[in-house]
Amino acid sequence: MNRLVTLILPAAIALALAAPLPAWGGQAGPAPMTCTAVSFPVTLEPGAGSVVTGQECSRGDAAGRPLIVAEPGGTYGSQYWAWPADPARYSFAWGATLAGFRVLALDRPGTPPRDTPYPPAADVSITTDAAALHQVLVALGAPARSVILAGHSIGALVAITEAATWHDPAVAGLLVTAALHPDSPAGVAQLTADAIPVQDDPVLSGDGMPAGYLTTAPGTRGQLFYQAGDSDPAIVAQDEATKTAVSEAELAGIPAAENPALSRQVTVPVLIEVGQDDLINCGPGLPCGTAGQVLAREEGDYAAPPAVFVLPGAGHDLTTAANGLAATAAAVAWALAVIASLSQTRQARTSAPASRLNGRARGLVTSYRTRAPARRRSPDPRMPCPTTTPRSTRNGGRPVRRPTSSGPRCRTKSASSMPGAGRHTKRTMPAAAAWKSESRPASRAPSKH
Repeated sequence: MNRLVTLILPAAIALALAAPLPAWGGQAGPAPMTCTAVSFPVTLEPGAGSVVTGQECSRGDAAGRPLIVAEPGGTYGSQYWAWPADPARYSFAWGATLAGFRVLALDRPGTPPRDTPYPPAADVSITTDAAALHQVLVALGAPARSVILAGHSIGALVAITEAATWHDPAVAGLLVTAALHPDSPAGVAQLTADAIPVQDDPVLSGDGMPAGYLTTAPGTRGQLFYQAGDSDPAIVAQDEATKTAVSEAELAGIPAAENPALSRQVTVPVLIEVGQDDLINCGPGLPCGTAGQVLAREEGDYAAPPAVFVLPGAGHDLTTAANGLAATAAAVAWALAVIASLSQTRQARTSAPASRLNGRARGLVTSYRTRAPARRRSPDPRMPCPTTTPRSTRNGGRPVRRPTSSGPRCRTKSASSMPGAGRHTKRTMPAAAAWKSESRPASRAPSKH
C-alpha cells in the first residue's frame, strides 16, 4: 500500500463508522461469533518440543474464509485479540469476523496458564517465537495469499521476523501494531522499572513458571499501556487480573528484531497502527501525532512504504482503548483491500470463499472510489471516450484521447491508485464495517509488551 492509502484511510474509517449496520445476509443480525480452543505442537529448539495454544473465532461456516493470524504482545495472551468483556467494542476478533474473516488469536510459547509444562525461559525468544509461528502457518495449510499476519508490540516483532525470514506463500499482508523503529528510551526505562519476576507477582506466582519469566508489577498496567483519557477503568482492572508473562530472552532479542535490515526483507503489504500517545514508541524526537509523522519514521524501514493509522489519544494498547474500535476498523478495511487486490481474475473474485467475503463486505463495508482527480469514469462502462474530440492546440493539432466537457461521462483507462494492489483495486477501496451499531451497554464508561 502506498502513501495515498496512508492519507485516505482515516477518512474511509470515518465514513464506515458513520454508516448504519445493515442486515446480515437478509437476517435480522449477524451470526454469533464463536471461539474454539486450538493447539499446535511446535519445536522451539532442536529436541525442545512445546505447544502453541490459542482460540479460533468465526461466524457460521468458517470453511474457505480468509484468515487473520494474530500474535499477542509480551505479558498478553490470545485474549488481547479476542477481548472477552464488551466484545462489540473491545474485541478485534468481533469486528474482523463481522467482515467475513476467521481470526486465529495465538498465545506465544510459555504463555500462562498452561496444561503442559512451561518451556525453559531461555528457549522462548523472538526468534523461536517466529519459528513456532511459522510452524503454525505450515500446519494450517492455508491457500496462497489468504492469510493476514498480525502482531502487537513484541508480537509484531515476532510477526515481522516470521514474514522476513520464511516468506510463507499463504501470507498476503502484515499488520504491525505498537512496534515502531526505534523505541522511546524513557518508555523502555519505565517498563524496565515496573518489571518483576513472576514468582513475586500475586497473579502468576502460583502457576509454577520457571525462572527467567517476567511480568508487570501490580497496578502499573494502566500507566504503561493506556492513557487516562482513553481507557475504561474496568478494562484496565481486567487487564491486570488476566496478565501473562514475557521471557527475559524475548526482551533481550528486541534490538535485533527492530533492526530495519530485517523488516526490509518483508515483501508483502504492511499496515502500521500506533497510539498517538504510546509511551513505548513515541516521545521527544519520536513523533506519533499524525500518520505523516509516523510514515516519515517508518517508510525507509520496509521494502515499500507502509500504510499508517494513528489512533488519537491512545496509549500502547489499541484494541482495549476506549476508541479502539477505530483501530480495528482501520485494520479490517486494509485487510479487505489486500485480500481483494490479490484476486487475479473475475472468476477468482466470485469463487465460493471470495463470494462469502464479498457478500459480508457489501453489507458491512462502505466503499468509495479512488481515482486520479483528472479522470472521470462513466456509469456505463460500455461507453468509450471519444478519440478525436476536441483537438488540442498544445498537441500540435493532433487528436488526443480525453473526455468531452459535456454529455455523459465516458470510460477512461487509468492505473490503480494503489500501486502493488493489483489491477482490480482501482474499483474501490473498502472502508471498515459500522459494527458500532450492534447492541452494547449505553454507558462508556518489560520493553515492548
